Amino acid sequence: MQVHDFRKSILATLITSSLLVGCGGSSSEEPEQKNAQEVTDSGSNNVSNTSDTSNVTTPVTEGSATEQDFAISIAGDSIALEQKAFELTANVSETEVASYAWSHDSSLNITMSGSESATLSATAPDIDADHVVNFTVVVTNSNGVKSQSTIQVTVKRKVSSVTLTGLVTDKPINNAKVDISVGSEVFSTTADSQGAYSVLLEVDESQVGELVTVFATGVEAQQSVSFVSQLNSVQKLVSQAGEDAVLDDTENFSVNVTNVTTAEHVLMARFDEAIESDEELAIALTNVDVQKKIDLATLIKVFVDNDDIDLPEGVESTLDLIDDDKSVQQAMAIVNEKDPTLFDKTRDELEKDEDLIDQNIGSLVGGHVLQYLHNYDSPATHLALSENGKGQVSAINTVAIEHWEQTGNSVTIELASALVSQVIASDSGLESVYINTLNLTVLGENEVYKTVEVEEIGDKVLPNSDKVAHHNKYITNLVSKNDTLSIDIDELTQGQWYLDRFQSDARENKESYGIFTFSADGKVIETFPDTDEEEELAWRIAEDGVMELLYPRDDSEETGTVRFWFTKAIAGGYTFVSSDDEHPDYSHTEYGIFINAQPLEEASSMAGRWVGEVGRNTETFIFDLLDDGTLNVNYGSNNFTWETDFIQGEGQALDFNLKSPSQQVECTEAETLCLNVESLKQRVLVVEDDMVVLEREFTESDDSGYQEMKRELVILNQEDDLKLDGFNKEFFSYTRTYYLNEPQNQKSNQVILEPTIVDGGTVYKLGIFGETHQVSLVEGQMRFKLDDKEWTFELIEYAQDGITVCNYEVGQSCETEMTWLFNKPE
Repeated sequence: MQVHDFRKSILATLITSSLLVGCGGSSSEEPEQKNAQEVTDSGSNNVSNTSDTSNVTTPVTEGSATEQDFAISIAGDSIALEQKAFELTANVSETEVASYAWSHDSSLNITMSGSESATLSATAPDIDADHVVNFTVVVTNSNGVKSQSTIQVTVKRKVSSVTLTGLVTDKPINNAKVDISVGSEVFSTTADSQGAYSVLLEVDESQVGELVTVFATGVEAQQSVSFVSQLNSVQKLVSQAGEDAVLDDTENFSVNVTNVTTAEHVLMARFDEAIESDEELAIALTNVDVQKKIDLATLIKVFVDNDDIDLPEGVESTLDLIDDDKSVQQAMAIVNEKDPTLFDKTRDELEKDEDLIDQNIGSLVGGHVLQYLHNYDSPATHLALSENGKGQVSAINTVAIEHWEQTGNSVTIELASALVSQVIASDSGLESVYINTLNLTVLGENEVYKTVEVEEIGDKVLPNSDKVAHHNKYITNLVSKNDTLSIDIDELTQGQWYLDRFQSDARENKESYGIFTFSADGKVIETFPDTDEEEELAWRIAEDGVMELLYPRDDSEETGTVRFWFTKAIAGGYTFVSSDDEHPDYSHTEYGIFINAQPLEEASSMAGRWVGEVGRNTETFIFDLLDDGTLNVNYGSNNFTWETDFIQGEGQALDFNLKSPSQQVECTEAETLCLNVESLKQRVLVVEDDMVVLEREFTESDDSGYQEMKRELVILNQEDDLKLDGFNKEFFSYTRTYYLNEPQNQKSNQVILEPTIVDGGTVYKLGIFGETHQVSLVEGQMRFKLDDKEWTFELIEYAQDGITVCNYEVGQSCETEMTWLFNKPE
């Protein structure tokens, strides 16, 4: 129907209705009138309210032909809301009514009450699209004459609406295509020439809990640009937008779709690809490595801002560029070859760009924890900032703040005395770091933490007591103590809790973890696993929601108090930062993990790859546990391949112990992993999703014969796939020995991978066929020069008994494969 025909139809209906009402109807011999507008149930989100809302009175010829017809009008709103009752009232003139009969023409399951009275009450069900419904009343008078009238009602679904207004930028992404996904719906628009966009989201009430994700892609010369920004749920964005229902970057900076938001999104996806709620988003954010986020954002910016630098071969977009470590390594090689200073220059530009880094940060008055959340054993600092420009800072000791001030996203803190932040053990003794000034620059914030660049200015005292200037910059997390996690009594009094603590003072020996059993009466028993001794303490939840442990002080009747702030949920428990500034001889700040042991309901298969020390600031240990019980460390070799024995114990705990010790090895300066481990025993405390917490006990020895019994808690992350893409630096974390499966006509059947210190740096060496070559790692291959030609060893397969490799000239293809066995063939 053309627009002008539609308007004519509406006009005709209005005229007909007016004549019928004004003249008391028409002869009973006239044909039944119909609505001029056809009514349909609309599945559109944008139902127009242009339908006829007047009443149409139609006589029904059932009484005497000489009897006078009567008029009906219907009072009521023409728009109703789903699941909310509305009323329609039939008004009849100049006749005595005998009965009313209401009906409707919709397929919706509409609830009606009073359908035989003048006033009808109706309620439409939950709908996911607007519907137009005709309600008709048939009135019979005392003489048996019937007339009817119809009213059209548009039933609207309940929606939440918010307009997102932001910028697609690194430098402005001109005319970028913007798609915003909310559950199964996608809202699309095109940014202007400066990258600005605005989109109205109207979302059904059933989807208000869905997260909002903004995708932006460049066009023409910027077609390789692909940015993402992960926002909260619709209901949360509506709340953030306020009364005007328009959300801009002053209310949520992530409406700007940038290289920074893209890096954050990619790192969250590495942790958990299925983030579906505000709660899951908050957890995923705590697992983002903020240093890596800024580095990846900088890498994107380098390629977007420099037209003369092409993406690595096979990489189609900026999203692909940072999606895996291999692409990142290739990209960094390209950037460094172009200009070794370009990356650092670009990061400085990024940190000063107001479209990429929010400069409008609210006041930082209050209590905070300064710690790199990615690692639970990273040094932590307590920061209390008062409105009067004073406050205090705690690390190993506690000092007052002489003065602090905030300008935009920058904070300068001058300390009244030196803060001891770390005491570090080195080969020549202890080094102590003293800080006099802290400068913080906020590089981003979300509902969980702020990303800050910290500048420390002070002194370092060397083992020989010499003092040198200390000036250090790093990126970390700043967490408000008001936003830390809470723990309730019911949770705390369930089972046993393992508390593993760290501190930054090398003068204090690290304590073994303690096992705590909490009672609802405020008592707690701590068991020391080294001795099985027990100590009774007290606990409470303070008024501010912080858990406190109360303990008797040594040689004193006084009681000490340790306060715990839980900063992150992890593997059946929490990471924490604690404070005890009452004892001058011990570190005032500790940090670590607080894990609730969860007995396994059934025996669990532990087979798979376990990436070790999750959340620990240590070298990565990779454990491949095969179905037959073979345990390979860092992809195996003769030195680190064991057989294990599984024991299903009391409470369904799962122990797995070594049946064969590792070969004794001699450590060198270049080796990052060099352990002689015996009597390794591991008990599974928690299996949660793809993480496992182990209670580990082992004897470690060095080549001098010194032995030490160690106990520790470790958190591992499981990967089902045992495949390897190629050689990596873990193959050179220590000296490895393999054996050729076909040693005939060879000077030696051994293959040795060895890290070596040369001119202060680590180089990798390969010993094979009686010759030694210096190799470099390129795209997962070991490459070396021989007879003025470049050769490579390519990793083909990683299996239970060894690895399959191929040796050929670079540029050629593999023709003959060989196997390097973990154990010497018989």
